[in-house]
Amino acid sequence: MNRKIILRKIAVSGVIAALYVALTLAFQPISFYAVQFRISEALMLLPLLFPESWIGLTVGCLLANLFGGGVPLDIIFGTLASMLAVLIVAQMGKASDKKIVKFLSPLPVIVLNGVIVGVVITFCYPGEGFFELSEAAQIGTMFLNMLTVAIGETVVCYVLGVPLLFALSKTGLADLISTGKKKDENEKNN
Repeated sequence: MNRKIILRKIAVSGVIAALYVALTLAFQPISFYAVQFRISEALMLLPLLFPESWIGLTVGCLLANLFGGGVPLDIIFGTLASMLAVLIVAQMGKASDKKIVKFLSPLPVIVLNGVIVGVVITFCYPGEGFFELSEAAQIGTMFLNMLTVAIGETVVCYVLGVPLLFALSKTGLADLISTGKKKDENEKNN
């Protein structure tokens, strides 16, 4: 791989990391806790178009969680959930039917963040009296947290993320960002 391509990939990942942090912190009141609509999560689908962006997204998530004031377990496991999700999304980008994949790509983000972040929120930020609740009530709270995180991920990924993928593909911006050149209109297949 030539040096210019490597530098372009590093730059794209860096810009994506910065965007993730900026969007998370700009919308901080809705980016954290059990009911969250983290606008920056729309970017989690970008590895379909830019496989190397998983690095920028992972770093961006880590920094956003650090600056957002999370506890260490939340920072670690929230970042790991995002990293696993974007690695799966990047692998989905290798599929032949790009249109279907664009609609399915939010699923790893929704499921992994819903489950992992839902559990983390339950036990890292327990409400007052949480540990006095019965075990069944604690488990119910955990599943409720999983559900609310997954709903937020679903809304952001399908309302913002999927249209972003289609817009980048249809306008040729994905090619311009990846290669520095816009594909000829006849070459577009998305």
